[in-house]
Amino acid sequence: ANTNNSLAKSLAKSMVSPKVTLGVKRVKLRGRMHILLSPLTTELPVVSAIQYGFANPPEIQLEFAGVAESLAKQFAFVQPSVLGIVQSSLASLLVLPQRMIMPIDLISYDYLDTYQPPVGMIRISAVEGWGFSILKKRLIDDIPDIYCLISLGGSSPPFRTSTVWDNCNPSWEDDSCDFILYDMDQKIYIKAYDDDPSPMDAGRELGNAEITVRDLFGKRRSLGEEDGGVLTAELELAWNGNPHTGCYIKISAEKFKLSNQLRSLSSPKYEREHHICGLVTIIVTRAFDIPLAEEEAASYVTV
Repeated sequence: ANTNNSLAKSLAKSMVSPKVTLGVKRVKLRGRMHILLSPLTTELPVVSAIQYGFANPPEIQLEFAGVAESLAKQFAFVQPSVLGIVQSSLASLLVLPQRMIMPIDLISYDYLDTYQPPVGMIRISAVEGWGFSILKKRLIDDIPDIYCLISLGGSSPPFRTSTVWDNCNPSWEDDSCDFILYDMDQKIYIKAYDDDPSPMDAGRELGNAEITVRDLFGKRRSLGEEDGGVLTAELELAWNGNPHTGCYIKISAEKFKLSNQLRSLSSPKYEREHHICGLVTIIVTRAFDIPLAEEEAASYVTV
């Protein structure tokens, strides 16, 4: 989707002075956007609200303006820094579980009816990896110390596995994290790093991979199997434009349905760190007597 100047201004601030202009002229987003016409009504216009948002963080392209354009060409860190700011702004507005809501029929519109509950919960683990190589250095050979960062959709911060030291074929035991699943098209992202204690090489990325939850659990349906249990996938890492590095990470995933039963609150299956034993949803629908003029009010509530 191509954004206009108004969206660009809402995502990136421009600093203007009589002599210097710094800003973003155009923002281009590329990703899968979900548009929900909900809830439906029995009278025209048939739908009381439109909801829209990205299932995963979209790809972003920026076109700078003024001095920022020159700085971006001269200094490599400028564009990634600005991209990080824009990505963070988008995640708080337009990446699941966040959606923008535009009421159509103000008479029948009720925010409680527009709320979309999560699909469920998913437990993701990094099982093992292979294909990593020893880095040849001038004095010694550096055997990688590998850890992974795992995230789902726009979730932040990512889950960090433990570090497996001095091993080209790392194996992680019981390193898992639970994520709330809002859509089957959300992607599981995994990045592998070398946890080198040297300040020059600390956190050196070795590669990354991704797969949608739908693609992962679709394998079960293609085999005629029922839902439930643990699924695994072997993902080849890509790095620096090379989609076939020969390095692999095997992940496992288990999907849980939400239930109104409270047994999970006391079950040992959910007691570990990074595991979710239950979900509480708080919906704020209205606010009253805000001490601001209506034209100045742009309020939000923190729970």
